[in-house]
Amino acid sequence: MNNKLTDKFNNVLFNIIPIILFFSYFLSIIGIKLTILISINFLIILIYIIFISKIYFNKIVILFFLFMIWASILYFINDSIESIIKTNTFFCIVAAALMMLSIYYYSLLEGIKNFNYYIYLFIILSFIIAFLEINYSLILPSSGKYIDEEYARRFFKVPTSIFYNPNDFATVIGILFIYTYSYCLFLKRKIRYIILLFCLYIILFTGSRGVQLIVLLFPLLYSIMKGKSIFKIIILYILIIIILYIFIKLNQIPYVFKKYLDTFNALNSGQIDNSSLLRLEIIIYTLKNLNKLIIGYGPGGSSLFLNNFSIINPHNFFIEILIDYGFIGLFLSVTIFIMSFKKNLYILRNTDNIEIIASCKATIILMFFFILFSVVPSSLFLYWPFAWFPIYLTMINLGNYKKLLNN
Repeated sequence: MNNKLTDKFNNVLFNIIPIILFFSYFLSIIGIKLTILISINFLIILIYIIFISKIYFNKIVILFFLFMIWASILYFINDSIESIIKTNTFFCIVAAALMMLSIYYYSLLEGIKNFNYYIYLFIILSFIIAFLEINYSLILPSSGKYIDEEYARRFFKVPTSIFYNPNDFATVIGILFIYTYSYCLFLKRKIRYIILLFCLYIILFTGSRGVQLIVLLFPLLYSIMKGKSIFKIIILYILIIIILYIFIKLNQIPYVFKKYLDTFNALNSGQIDNSSLLRLEIIIYTLKNLNKLIIGYGPGGSSLFLNNFSIINPHNFFIEILIDYGFIGLFLSVTIFIMSFKKNLYILRNTDNIEIIASCKATIILMFFFILFSVVPSSLFLYWPFAWFPIYLTMINLGNYKKLLNN
């Protein structure tokens, strides 16, 4: 195959990878579709190896494949979990591992800028869908509103997009917002104002209290990191609290702030609201039963471990890893995040490319906020592309850095 044809082939083939990354959670709802998705990823990797004639690995990818192997062992030795939950959860790990390698190969051929165009596209499409849900009652097939009538009444005109519930939708948009806005801010790109407007619109109308609070914290923590004055931000926070308090006292609080009313009433009576209490109880219960989690319950095992709570997801990404994959899985996962953090720092110190510098800084910022995001949705594993999004960004940064060195 001649060089021009090879370049065109690569451009078409490898731009499928970010499309799969951002839109594949729609496929991952059903096991058979997830299997097709894994096959596509595997085929892309195989084609890359055949035509490029090189196999690239790095320590982070190797560690994640070790995590996948450990998940595979637990998948086959634990047979007490419902087969559908078990299979779907396991294949989400397999898909994440293959996507990690695909993303790395993509970044060796494409730039950070191109990858971010897909993020912009995803945010814009999400905004359009949210607008149609709020104003025209649009319901997409993957939403809980489509599946459950009670759910449809509860979240009538509340945006969920193609996610199951508004909390999950807000979490994904929040993750993308922190990275994308930071990236554009470092490069002083004006598109950040559009990103800000669209993301705030979605996050506000989902009513997700956790994501709203994280996004509110963002300018404060960013200003502290940059050594800037926080006086104006503190004044803004005070105004928001006063407005919210007035709404609560007038009993005219709109849906987007309704959960704050629950928190206010609970605190007024010396209690914790149900949502926060549930998350706290799950953490305490998990810590009290660490002896049962040495090797883990296997993929989807949270449903068995948390049987006393009548829920199937622990509402905590790292607790879910501990329950499902034990101390070995948790060690591998935390090591992957730490290595990714260190790798971004290393690249920052060894390049003068402004695109790579901006992306590495934005990825590091997201890693700090990811800890907060990890306790908002019922399960980030349900949307595997975003469960490991900081690691995918590290693969992009690393691949682009290697590409720069080779040139």
